[in-house]
Formats: sequence, structure tokens, C-alpha cells
Amino acid sequence: MTHNDLRYEFGPYQLDPSKRILTRNGEGIPLTLKATEILIVLVQHAGQLVEKDELLQEVWPDTFVEEANLSQNIFTLRRALADDRSGPKYIETVARRGYRFTKLVGETLDLESTDLLETQESITRHLLSALKLKLIGVEEKQITTRRPKPLCGVQKRPQARTPTLQRRNCDNLPRHWSSERIARSIGQSWAPRPSARSAESAFQRLAPRTRCSRASVRAENRRSHRR
Repeated sequence: MTHNDLRYEFGPYQLDPSKRILTRNGEGIPLTLKATEILIVLVQHAGQLVEKDELLQEVWPDTFVEEANLSQNIFTLRRALADDRSGPKYIETVARRGYRFTKLVGETLDLESTDLLETQESITRHLLSALKLKLIGVEEKQITTRRPKPLCGVQKRPQARTPTLQRRNCDNLPRHWSSERIARSIGQSWAPRPSARSAESAFQRLAPRTRCSRASVRAENRRSHRR
């Protein structure tokens, strides 16, 4: 808590140092800026003697000012506070030394500025937390959707398709076909078309069946001659 968060109360008066405002029962009292600053210094050191040089240094730093200016602002303050030099209620003059604020001063917290500051800090914390959660969610999403990359220099080769060979069923071949025609028909039934060596090997595998077909053809020819 700083002095800017405080309001000073003495008698019917209220002094707000952060806004440089003096009020009486809620009504503003017009004061010059330097007179208000002198009053703030005196109130903050209530009950203590404040030397003239100290007041001049606080209110007019790095500036040469005659004591007449200080005396004139003290006169302005006494008039605003309805005070009298001969019987002071607020500001007492210590001859050839300085001034003392004699009234008991109470301090109250400026709740409006404090609540506003706490609200701003709370909003900032919530925004930072939400931003952090959002960044974490984005990173997790990137991790889950990222695909593993193949090793450097290693590429997966596409698998070659094995051609499907369809062979004609030799049981459905006519019995009177010659061996050359059977071999030619077998060679045409492969997909893709085989070479001559493939056709020859296929014919060799079907050789017993071919021989049977030749014998059947001969028997059929004998029966036809007999008739």
C-alpha cells in the first residue's frame, strides 16, 4: 500500500494526495497546486515540525524560491481551512523555523483505485493463463497430427503386382483336336501371353492327357471306317 492509495481525513476535511483535491464534507475547495502540495507534506508529517527549507525543497525542487512565496501559500491554506494564526486549529507557525500540522489525521484506503488495480491484475492473470493453455493445446495438436518422416535416403518401393494367370480347363477341350491345336489353345489361354518356352512346358505337363486324346481320335477313326 502506497500513499497514493490513501486519503487523509482531519475534521470535516478530506485530502486526496493522488488527485491533489481537498474537500469539505464532499464539496471541493479550490486551491493552487503549490498550496495543495504544501498541505500534503504537512499532513503526512502531522504532529511534527517541518522546517521551511524542507518545505521549499519538497514543493520547489531545484528552484530558488523566497520564503515570501511559502508564507503566501500558508496564508492561502489557513483561509481555506478557516484557520487563524493567533489560535491555530490546523497549521501552527514555529517562529524562524517552520510549520506543524496540529490536527489529528486519519487515514482511509482509496477502495475505488485499489479495487480497480486488483481487477486489472486479476484480468491480466486470467488472460495469461488462457493464453498459456491455448499454446499448450496447439503444441499437443501438432504433436498428435505429425506423421513420422522416412529415414534419410530410404524410400519404400512400390510392391509389384503379380499377374493373375488364368488357364483354360483342358477337360473342356474337344477330343478330336490335334496336339498342335491343343498346344496353341493352351498358349492363348494364359494372361499375359507366355513365351514359347512357357507354352512348351505347359504342353509337357499336359502330355499324358494329349496322348489320351490321340488314342481317342484313332479309335474314333477306326469305328468310322468299319461303318
